[in-house]
Amino acid sequence: MELVEKFKIGDTVVLNSGGPKMTIAAKYMIQSPGGQKTFEGFYKCTWFSNEDLKEGKFHQDSLKESK
Repeated sequence: MELVEKFKIGDTVVLNSGGPKMTIAAKYMIQSPGGQKTFEGFYKCTWFSNEDLKEGKFHQDSLKESK
């Protein structure tokens, strides 16, 4: 079953549990033996903590759009 992408690169999100605003930087794809790429359900998010750039991999169900 193919997952529907909830966000696009550049969107601003937060974790459902709270935390800093993060930017969607990439989406993780799986390549099948036939060469077809499908969305894995995870995004790479980036954010700043003080002046340090941080990044993490989060499942789309753990994220919501930031207001």
